[in-house]
Amino acid sequence: MFKVKKIVLVFITGVIWIFVGFMLINRALSWFPDFTVTQAIISVIAGFILAFVKTRFLFIKATHENINRIMNMKNNKVSVFAFHSLKFYILIILMIGFGTLLRNLEFIPKYSIFPIYLGVGIAMIYASIINYIFFFKNK
Repeated sequence: MFKVKKIVLVFITGVIWIFVGFMLINRALSWFPDFTVTQAIISVIAGFILAFVKTRFLFIKATHENINRIMNMKNNKVSVFAFHSLKFYILIILMIGFGTLLRNLEFIPKYSIFPIYLGVGIAMIYASIINYIFFFKNK
């Protein structure tokens, strides 16, 4: 099994989160040309509100808890796959499944899914920045 130093694992977590965050935002923006002006404005505003709420009340706390969990691991070198707990992996799988389901249901308009993808994407990018700050302060 591939092992890395705990502090490197914090950095890897940031890389994964920023990649997924940009991927979600890119997916959301691919739907943007089909929106009316009103749908676009409302979707973007709703996306930024969701980003703020998710970041403030979920992602900041979860990111700090995850960093603490990683740094409190016994060994200095840990599995590269230990960047999240089993509970979080299950949550990630459920979120991917739910996002895929929403995206593929024809009766749900993309302008109503756009804020979710944009908001979660922005929140994930912000959380990755927290990981990078921790990494560079502690490397």
